[in-house]
Order: sequence, then structure tokens, then C-alpha cells
Amino acid sequence: MRKKHFHEDYFRKTEEKKSTERNFGIVMAMACALIGFLRFYRSGQGTLWFIAAVLFVLLAYFYEKALSPLNLLWQRLGQLLFYITNPIILAVIFMVLLLPLGLIFRLLGKDPLHLKKQKGQKSYWLKRNPPGPIPQTMKNQF
Repeated sequence: MRKKHFHEDYFRKTEEKKSTERNFGIVMAMACALIGFLRFYRSGQGTLWFIAAVLFVLLAYFYEKALSPLNLLWQRLGQLLFYITNPIILAVIFMVLLLPLGLIFRLLGKDPLHLKKQKGQKSYWLKRNPPGPIPQTMKNQF
């Protein structure tokens, strides 16, 4: 059994839903055509990109099997990028948004979750006014 060091379980084996070869070919053809259009618009060149777009469309509709290795490679690249960027993006969000907000709350003495212990209090439960639903309505919550 492997020891987990992260919140995300990167060692879990799950089968991701793979896109079809036809969809992959069409998406790549559109991307090549867009790049070709931009290159043609800026410099008057871009013929190779248009040829690649036509090739992807032809393969997508007439010989999908040829796109299977490229589709698998594209999916693996996406998963590799996910493993690299996901922790970085989450760390940046935490450090840019949550950490400063927590520090500001501490400096201002705010306690929105009511976590500070108060002397002489019998219970830490909050009284609801008006009271919540009756217990009989909570039978089948899930």
C-alpha cells in the first residue's frame, strides 16, 4: 500500500472517458485552421496549417483508426499537465485569496465560525431563532 502525501490521490487508477477519434480529428482540424488563418492574416503564410487541417478532417471522417495514437498521446499530455498545474493553481489561489483574508480577519479580531472558547458558556451550540425543522422531517436525507 502506497503512503499518500497529498490531498489528491495521484496513484488511483481510474479510467477517464476518452474522446472519440472523430471528435479529436475535428478539434485538431479546427485548431490547425485557426492557426493557419492567423498566420495567413499576419504574414501571408500558413499553407501548411491549412493542409494539416484538411488532413485531420479527412482522417477523422475516412480513417479514424490512424488518429487513435495521437488521441491517446493528447489525452496523456492533458493528464500530465493536470498533475503539474492543479497543485500550483490551487496553491496560488490559497496564497493569494485565502491566506490574506484569514490574516485580515485575525488582525480585526473577527471569528465568523465562532471558534474562540468563551468562559462560562455551557454549550457551544448556537441557538436558532426561529428553530429549525422538526426532527421527523430529517429521516431520508440522502
